Amino acid sequence: MPFFTVSLHSEAVGFIAIKENSQYAAEIYVMGVISDYHRIDIGKMLLGGAIKCCRKHGYVFCRLNAG
Repeated sequence: MPFFTVSLHSEAVGFIAIKENSQYAAEIYVMGVISDYHRIDIGKMLLGGAIKCCRKHGYVFCRLNAG
């Protein structure tokens, strides 16, 4: 399961994990950003990295479940 983090000032402030569902599909399994770092595009950076990873591995679909 690919797992990425974002660090600022030697502190991990966000993370994301991708789960493969099939040869063609993956999903954002879990994602989090420390509340003090909301609204400064940490989540956007994490999602961008996850999408690049999915494309690199040849997934056609990448799903995000909210809630």
